[in-house]
Amino acid sequence: MKIIQIVAYYPPHLGGMEQRVKDLSEHLAKRGYPVELFTSNVGCPKNKQLKSTKNLKINYLPSWEFAHTPIIPSLFFRLMKISKDSIMHIHISQAFVPEIAYLVSKIRKRPYIAHIRGDPEPSGFFGFLLKPYKRVFLKRVLHNAKKIIILTNDYRDLINEKYSINKTKIIVIPNATTFKIVKYKSLSK
Repeated sequence: MKIIQIVAYYPPHLGGMEQRVKDLSEHLAKRGYPVELFTSNVGCPKNKQLKSTKNLKINYLPSWEFAHTPIIPSLFFRLMKISKDSIMHIHISQAFVPEIAYLVSKIRKRPYIAHIRGDPEPSGFFGFLLKPYKRVFLKRVLHNAKKIIILTNDYRDLINEKYSINKTKIIVIPNATTFKIVKYKSLSK
């Protein structure tokens, strides 16, 4: 089974979600799982893009950004070509990407896991579009997921209430990190 990671942004684009998806993808690949990742090339100049490794294929797709959302025209066509034994893992923080994966899952009858990485409040000039988007489109994406991963129990309750998702469908998995605990030396000596 191939694990298809789908995320709006990926390193070298900066952000916590980006780094967590990178850590997860690399960990799965090191354990021998074939992982293929699809992401935008926003904030990722060609000479800085990360290279694919033995079990991890990284696809930076040509994109542009509109209202803090990467628009990835080729994502639909690329996902339509994934093998039948694949499962999609959609990392949700921005619009457009989850809906494309949802559409592919419906057409190709492929399961997916929705991993909610953020549920931001409206901001900016087009912020007024976020509430109807969530009420109509994001809710449908979440309801059709096989499972939904969130970070905390409190967040599970919020997602359950906000999107009317059955709590048995929601799994709490805190972020895995590669952070190391280091001893702090006082500067006051």
